[in-house]
Amino acid sequence: MDLFCCGMYRSCSTWQYEVAMEVLAHAENRKVQPLGYLTGPEYARIERAHRFDGLVRVFKGHEGHPSYTRAMFRGKAYGLYAHRDIRDVIFSLMHKRNQTFQEIVRTGMIHQILVNDRFWRAHPQVLVQKYDEIMASPADAVSEIAEFLRVEISRDIALQISDYYSREANIHRIAMLRGMLTEKGTDLSDTENAQLYDPSTLLHWNHIRPQAESWQQKANAEERLIMQRMLGLWLDENGYAQDDLTDLKSAHLTGKSWRLDTAQGLLRCHSREFSARYDRISRPIKRLLGLGHSESRSKPAA
Repeated sequence: MDLFCCGMYRSCSTWQYEVAMEVLAHAENRKVQPLGYLTGPEYARIERAHRFDGLVRVFKGHEGHPSYTRAMFRGKAYGLYAHRDIRDVIFSLMHKRNQTFQEIVRTGMIHQILVNDRFWRAHPQVLVQKYDEIMASPADAVSEIAEFLRVEISRDIALQISDYYSREANIHRIAMLRGMLTEKGTDLSDTENAQLYDPSTLLHWNHIRPQAESWQQKANAEERLIMQRMLGLWLDENGYAQDDLTDLKSAHLTGKSWRLDTAQGLLRCHSREFSARYDRISRPIKRLLGLGHSESRSKPAA
């Protein structure tokens, strides 16, 4: 069996990955094999999972892919998904990737978040958790994951797991990773190094901001208007408070600029989806056009 830890970016998907492996370690007659971070095409190329061999392969990813659907349809896979107010996701991505709001829009990340969200929620074999509820009561979230995975654990074990992977504990792990990279001479101000992560925990060196500010504290008038237009429907459907914009009565968007940015983002999102679905075709085309490194992705720290 395979377990996909496929949460929304910046929404506890790494925490779900860590917790799932700890929970499965308490299951009788099951072996756990961590696969780390895999893309859809990479998953499609590995050996298919077996339904009843007692081995559970756990991996982390974000984007959907037909190979995931096939595995779940055949009863050989299930998933853990977490979501969060996308406006906070956007500003967290800006910090982590060292990008501006406009760059996040132009690279299609907002469109991609919505596409991913629709994909994973469409599958009944996926447990959906809310970031705010995980943060408010992590032990309850651990117990919920254990129940979903059909592993019996006590309340004490759930508390131990939640403490071991608490925000404070992971901040300490991140500080150690950052120190190791700095000692090796890695330039952490270089955007190319913004997505280096520990191959064991999958935590990035800039994974958590100890003093994180919310989107309300960070967004300017134009950014708020753009987010409302792009995300208003999703926010309503998922119970997140709308930005009433009453303090922005005199603010307006310069139509051509933001429409071009969002159109470019949508094109990049569709291009990313096409590349993943038709990986064998797109790889040589990308090389021919010199686009092999056009999309940044997470990289394990050596």
